[in-house]
Amino acid sequence: MFDDRHHWIPAYHRDLALGCILRTTQRSESTNSFFKRYENHFGSKSLWTKERYTRRCDDYNNDHSFPELKTELPIEKHGAIIYTHAVFKVFQEEVMAADSSGVNDLEKEEHVRIIHVIDTETDIIFEVRLDLRSTDAVCECKLFERIGLLCRHIVWVYKGKGIGRIPSKYIVDRWLNNTHAANRLDSNGNVIEDSYMATSDNSHLCNVWSEFRQIVGVLKTLPAEHTEELASLLVEFRQKLCIEPLTKDQEMEILLGCSSSSEVTIHPPEQARNKGSGKRLKSAKQQAIEKAAKPKRLCAYCKERVTHDRRTCPLRIAAEKAAKKKKV
Repeated sequence: MFDDRHHWIPAYHRDLALGCILRTTQRSESTNSFFKRYENHFGSKSLWTKERYTRRCDDYNNDHSFPELKTELPIEKHGAIIYTHAVFKVFQEEVMAADSSGVNDLEKEEHVRIIHVIDTETDIIFEVRLDLRSTDAVCECKLFERIGLLCRHIVWVYKGKGIGRIPSKYIVDRWLNNTHAANRLDSNGNVIEDSYMATSDNSHLCNVWSEFRQIVGVLKTLPAEHTEELASLLVEFRQKLCIEPLTKDQEMEILLGCSSSSEVTIHPPEQARNKGSGKRLKSAKQQAIEKAAKPKRLCAYCKERVTHDRRTCPLRIAAEKAAKKKKV
């Protein structure tokens, strides 16, 4: 296993975009945590509705607000413009950490500068190769190769060279604030989820326009006396304009090939009591402990601080029994 360590040790995979080596347990635990927030014993809530609402809120914040800058570097301002707020916070940490870096050694090749940058926080030296012609930079920490963001060492080199913008080569589309989710397709190529409504409207307009062109072509061939046929065509075209998009229930009926039943026979199960039913029976010892811990009160018959009252007073009960014996 040690001889094959280059297959399983994360340090050997730092140049691969593997989501920072996401483990199987992390994937299952995060999935379980996600679904537990929206499901209960009586059924499941609309979890995708919540996720879409969160996405729309994030898109609105990215379009109508600007994050706070903590340095005066032009590269930080460029990152705030192109990145989403969440991604920019990660990039901003790298920009701020670039101030704690320093140069340890410098080598020159043809059109290439090999810079040894020392990270003062960890005292580790990283080698950064900078191409002066294309401004391409490669760092040994492999942060860009792993997550798609420039590391603090490359930012430090760019700052020294006066490069105030992130090269287009190092801008990943998935981190941009103007990147929105495209239409989602199923295995047959049909548009699904919330993108269906807009696509359905566009498809409906295209079909109506095609019908309109056909009607215009027919009108050109009709004589002027065929007014009834002309009126019927216009009525048909007007009805086509009033067609509304299909609802989700209608889409499911078309997909399954059958109509939905008006009577619902399958309901969510009732909440189960997994830890027993009813109250647990208390033992004699537990009852005695609870009785001893019960606060004492003044009995109206014996005039003492006890745990009983006049109705259950032993002296009163004994006196009543003695009086009954005397009567007998």
